[in-house]
Amino acid sequence: MKGTGGPTGQLLPEHHNTGSETTSTTTTTPSRTLVFLTVSFYLVAALVMVFVNKWVLNSVSVPVFLLFCQLVIAVVLLKLSHFAGLIKLPQHLFRSLFNSASHFKVLKSVLPMVLINVSGLIFNTYCLKFVDASFYQVARGLILPFTVFASHMFLGTRASMRIYISVGIVCLGFMLGVSSERMTVSQAGVILGILSSVTTAVHAIVVKQTLEKVPSTIALTYYSNGLSALIVLPLVLLVGEAPTIFALFSDGYERFRTFFLGTLVTGLFGFFICIAGLLSIKVTSPVTHMISSAVRGVIQKTLDRWIQTLRIRYSCR
Repeated sequence: MKGTGGPTGQLLPEHHNTGSETTSTTTTTPSRTLVFLTVSFYLVAALVMVFVNKWVLNSVSVPVFLLFCQLVIAVVLLKLSHFAGLIKLPQHLFRSLFNSASHFKVLKSVLPMVLINVSGLIFNTYCLKFVDASFYQVARGLILPFTVFASHMFLGTRASMRIYISVGIVCLGFMLGVSSERMTVSQAGVILGILSSVTTAVHAIVVKQTLEKVPSTIALTYYSNGLSALIVLPLVLLVGEAPTIFALFSDGYERFRTFFLGTLVTGLFGFFICIAGLLSIKVTSPVTHMISSAVRGVIQKTLDRWIQTLRIRYSCR
């Protein structure tokens, strides 16, 4: 969903893979203001996405179909933005992937990222289905340790001692969080959260590498959402959601309204979070991106507790 700039004719400048431009890209350090705005944008979009997703999944149990709809909405929004002149997409993007050896080479470069993206989105969605929104980030609490390890393995990045201390604290917090809720939390949700942590960490690394092989960040967003939707569609049938989907459209207005409104909101914010996530990785680093995800988890848990307190007070009146 994974799920990826203020428009000035295009969300980001085109980065063609020439030697001079590659050098300038790697040597230019983004400003602190840009980093702050990008991370803030990502945090807000991600928070809205989690809470609305949980609201929909509580009413309608079709997580894979919900994910498919969100991906399609993101592709449609990218197309509309292209037609409105806000961004620039390559012409005949998907059709051209199979027309020449050079474009097929791009497809081979993007495909690993897309497969990891689909796996991560499915793990995320099912994890959220099995656990409360307040515990969601706890279940996915090993993202930072896995990201530090993956950065060292695949990018050759050596973390500082402070990062390793932080990783130790995060691992301890994960163990305490899971053990304190072991009687109430779903074990399947915890396992899915760990798998989600692995795929999210690897996804951040692969995105960093794939950005060097595609025309632009916005093109990668389009590839990611479009190809992910094509892969997710048959999964809707494989996991047996078809009867529930048919019932959704025939049983009554209330469930359909919840699904329709929730899909529109999460599709819109899924579009935002896809752009925000890729921008966050682009202007910072995979480790910094995951630290911002950890901050999001703290904010999310605080908001969830606050909302639950308000509900209890309201119900007691």
